[in-house]
Amino acid sequence: MKPYLPLSYRLRGQDAASIEPFLLASGLMPAEGEERPGDLTLVRSGPSQVHFMLTTRDAHYVHAHAGLRKVVRTGMLQWPVLTRWRATEHT
Repeated sequence: MKPYLPLSYRLRGQDAASIEPFLLASGLMPAEGEERPGDLTLVRSGPSQVHFMLTTRDAHYVHAHAGLRKVVRTGMLQWPVLTRWRATEHT
């Protein structure tokens, strides 16, 4: 299966609704219940900017930090959570 890529991705000006079709086409579903390792958390990192953070096994988050220009691990969410997504389970 060919991966679905968001052709209209922009660093700024995105909202959760505009990203949802890409997430669904990628095999992710809205996460329900408690947060789990591997969950993809969509946060509002600025007035018109969204950002993804990946939940780790030890309840930390990994994300690409634009200011530091590297991937970092943090123990807390510093931005408001918009949605959480999870890979669909195959039986």
